[in-house]
Amino acid sequence: MPGRAAVAAERAAAAAAKAGGEFEAAFEAAIAKGMSEADGDKFTDLVASGKISEADAIVELQKMLKPVKIEVGDRAEDIAFKEMVKKVPTIMIDESGVDALNEQYKAAGVKPIAAAPNGIGNAVPEPAVSCDHCGLPGAKSRCSQCQSSFYCGKECQVAAWKSHKKACATFKRVCEDAGREVVAALADKEKELEANERVADIGQLDNEGAYRAAVRVGLWPALTAILQEDAHGVSARWERRQPCSFMHWIVTSLFRGERHRTDGGFAVVDAGRVVAFLTAEPGGWDALVDACIGVLKMALCSKKLPKQLYMLAHRCARDCWNSLSMMLVHEPVVRAIVGAPGDAVPGADVFKAMAATLGSTINSMDNEEVEARDPNSVVEANVFHIAAMFSYWARELKAPCDFDKLLGLSSVQRAMYRQMAKPSAEATIKKGRSLSPAEYGKAVRK
Repeated sequence: MPGRAAVAAERAAAAAAKAGGEFEAAFEAAIAKGMSEADGDKFTDLVASGKISEADAIVELQKMLKPVKIEVGDRAEDIAFKEMVKKVPTIMIDESGVDALNEQYKAAGVKPIAAAPNGIGNAVPEPAVSCDHCGLPGAKSRCSQCQSSFYCGKECQVAAWKSHKKACATFKRVCEDAGREVVAALADKEKELEANERVADIGQLDNEGAYRAAVRVGLWPALTAILQEDAHGVSARWERRQPCSFMHWIVTSLFRGERHRTDGGFAVVDAGRVVAFLTAEPGGWDALVDACIGVLKMALCSKKLPKQLYMLAHRCARDCWNSLSMMLVHEPVVRAIVGAPGDAVPGADVFKAMAATLGSTINSMDNEEVEARDPNSVVEANVFHIAAMFSYWARELKAPCDFDKLLGLSSVQRAMYRQMAKPSAEATIKKGRSLSPAEYGKAVRK
């Protein structure tokens, strides 16, 4: 009596003869893709007995070879999520099920972020990203089709699909092109672009796919270089009536923490992006600070700045210095600055250098001409605020230095620093974002 394999082979041969070879090709492809022996028997029996037509059998086999394409608004992974929620309704709100949920995300085709090679063949870690729908940090899932849109989970991915589906098919290529174009413009190796043209498209990196593509092709070194340009060239640029600060564009776009808001929110920064930059670029923090000082000197000290630009320049300086203070509310950012990852106790060198830099900047503003161009001492208050934040972190991280003493402030400056900057800085750090006027008043009245 012939064995099961022999019978199956005979049936397959009979079915193939009847189907004229087309069924045989589809059958072999399905076997190669992992079709079970039971399913193979089923198809050979049905075809050999004439219970289904050649065309129907081929259609069924082909379904095993490629994923079903959904055309009516729901993607395959969204349908899988709905079925998952029906079966395990509590997993979406029970934190104990996070690991299991992540595994189901993967099974549904939503892939976690992984390391990828950069443009020169060296392995580089992919930076942390935010959700492309709600903007919250820590997105762990991405579109399984384009691999270039990131989400914090099922709800945001489903909500974003209505707008994303039209671009999904070509979105990966679009993101890669955008990343390359932004980095090329920042570098401007051919010296062909005007200042504003070099940074005008940096907003394309609001999309996390384009941002990651830019990181892979050299975004961080390009940022360091262009910030250094700003430190030395921003005054001359504005004096020529070209009001463009690279620093201002970068902090209010690339590092802005609420890029997905449409109402102009600038109260937080994207700490993940800032940490990625500072970790990749040892000179990144110095470049940011030097650029801020360059903008401050342009706005408050330049004697050649056209008076028509005073207000715009002041606003630019305010935003740049405020952005630094918003970076300093995040301990991971501070640890990246001082080179003390994890729970390590930092050394005193960076704190001493920052005390010297900030103390010198504060003292340079202590004159009537600068005060006249800084209404309500807004920029000066931001510099004081940053100094107080470094003082807070020096104490909190147990750095071996007396930061306040190292600042070298006058008696009047020390009084302002103790009574206003230090309490407001601590309140800002604890809140994790800018204080409202009422919160600021409450902090300094304590």
